[in-house]
Amino acid sequence: MRKTKAIRLLAGALAMLTLFGGMSIVSSADDAATGDGSFRQIGGLTDVLSTVKYEEYRQRYAGMPNGAAGTIPVDVVKDLRTEYTSSLCDENYIHEVLCNRKNLEKFFSAQAKINSTNLNLIDSIADYDGFRAANPNISGIQLGGNADYTEYALFLQDPKKYHEADEEKYPSATLSAEEEADLVLLENYLSFFSDITRRTLIVYDGNCPYPDELTGNKSGVYLPDHDAVGWEIIIPEGMQGFYSIRIRYYSVYEEGISKKSSIERSIYIDGSIPYYEATYISLPKTYRSFVTRDGQKIYDIQTGGDFLVDINGNEIRPET
Repeated sequence: MRKTKAIRLLAGALAMLTLFGGMSIVSSADDAATGDGSFRQIGGLTDVLSTVKYEEYRQRYAGMPNGAAGTIPVDVVKDLRTEYTSSLCDENYIHEVLCNRKNLEKFFSAQAKINSTNLNLIDSIADYDGFRAANPNISGIQLGGNADYTEYALFLQDPKKYHEADEEKYPSATLSAEEEADLVLLENYLSFFSDITRRTLIVYDGNCPYPDELTGNKSGVYLPDHDAVGWEIIIPEGMQGFYSIRIRYYSVYEEGISKKSSIERSIYIDGSIPYYEATYISLPKTYRSFVTRDGQKIYDIQTGGDFLVDINGNEIRPET
């Protein structure tokens, strides 16, 4: 699919994927024009190729102070901005827009394949909850070819081809604003179909099941492993400069996801990657061993080389 026009965010808006138990972020950025309010897509080869190395980035802003201004905290709940967050992280968007029969009929024919089995795509997605309940092991929907799309959907993907073939029916080789919006919706459908099991953004305002062990903070945001989430960060007057970014996060183990591989995310500021090194940010996963005793998890079972033992003096194997 071709990349849609770039969306600029307000100054200091960050987009990142992982789970935060608590968070303190500091950043700085130039003033930027506000976009159209819809965080439609993020990432892609063009974004990476258009970036500069960190050293060149530093040279561009050589006159900026080196972060002596202090720390700027970010509240992951209060500073979260849905307009800068991928719509595919929004459960309401999935149910009300993507599962809308009228929208489905605009782009797709009735039949598609799931695990090599034909099904009625429109009926299935229009009843998404029922479909997922009846097919718990299905991870994605495969569209076989042009026959699975309506002619309008094919036109959106290649307007020049359809214009050259029938100028009377398709008078323009470029898309109108309304057609651009439909193309974004179509691309969201295809992303959604590729991982039908995707989880959505969950905001915990004081009721996070994974409280920060250092601060006791129980506010946090569960971030799915796809798309983008954005926060608005306001840099106070006189505090512009180079800052570090400090993040407190908690990695949740989920079936099918490696415990050992690090979390890899990208950081965007004002809608773009500031420098190449921000393309791949690695967040390591650190697990603590525990055993269960009397229904309670006991952590830090190894102290000075000695493991927790049972009543017979046998060392107890950690559960994870």
